[in-house]
Amino acid sequence: MKAKLAAVFLFLILSAKVAIGQNQNPPFYPFGRYPAERTYKGKPVTPKLITPTQSRFRTVLRNGEGKGPNFAGHYTVVEWGCGSNCVSFAVVDAVNGKVFDTDMPPVNDEYPCGLLYKLESRLFVVAKSSSVNGDCKAHLYIWDGSRFKPVNDSTPVHQTMIFTAADGTFQFSHPSDFQVCTQGKIEPCIQSYIPVCEQDALVCVIYAAKQFEDTSFGGVSFQVREIVRKGETMTADVCVTPYPRKDPGGISDWPEFLVSAEHPQEMISGILFLHGVNGGVAMSHSISVDLYRSFHKQRCFELSVSLTQTNPNVSEPPMKTLTRAQQKELDQSMSQMLHSFRFSK
Repeated sequence: MKAKLAAVFLFLILSAKVAIGQNQNPPFYPFGRYPAERTYKGKPVTPKLITPTQSRFRTVLRNGEGKGPNFAGHYTVVEWGCGSNCVSFAVVDAVNGKVFDTDMPPVNDEYPCGLLYKLESRLFVVAKSSSVNGDCKAHLYIWDGSRFKPVNDSTPVHQTMIFTAADGTFQFSHPSDFQVCTQGKIEPCIQSYIPVCEQDALVCVIYAAKQFEDTSFGGVSFQVREIVRKGETMTADVCVTPYPRKDPGGISDWPEFLVSAEHPQEMISGILFLHGVNGGVAMSHSISVDLYRSFHKQRCFELSVSLTQTNPNVSEPPMKTLTRAQQKELDQSMSQMLHSFRFSK
């Protein structure tokens, strides 16, 4: 009996407590920098219970695993209560049922603010505070397939805001220092030579890029549009079909976008989107667009990330281009904003 109690006590000590009632929006963590290798879509394998502690919590482990992966592509983080402001957790592999419940990140040494993780990322965040109402400090870990490894990540952590559509249909998070323009008030966000925001956008968010002012970088945005076909009923097929459009000279037709050959679909908050690409060039300036379409409750929604640049060789001396670190920061910020999108109703 004492051995069983000791095992349970050790399990709880190595598990994480989460403080309830934190009112702050979660900061922007670099989930996009540590993508999962693959996403498991099959039926989760029943957890294989090896130790007495795992057997003791067999019901919660099986119920949690049955909901499917929620972390690092094919793993499920299973959480359950263990007292006031306390939660225990284990990681279960949906592919083979293996349970990981030791060598967890330390969280009980301070006041925990919460655990953050995503299906698409191997990043695991433990936020803690030195006092009950103090500021939360993030501790980042990477899951390597069998254990958590601490990460020394210098990526700036931005405080986030939650944008909710006027009709409550969707919401997403974005760093608080990014500029936001909404339908009918898009003009302030049309800044670059080739605009990265469409006039008909429901919302467009511009990356705060002061640190890139002396480079060939033009601008980058995340926007949400509703696709409407005049005189035509919107259907799922119409939504994801790249209809032809006339070029400015009216000479030939070409599709609105091309379906990505490498990655034709994208899972965003549990919803499958068609992934398309588009682009163009004008007067030494270029734009590249990754767009994502989905038919939701009889409406066609398009999410897109648009990037504009200038040919660095048009000036003398040539302009600097983004460093690898700057490009990573840019990519992970836009990816996190994209994957925070979710339909609210």
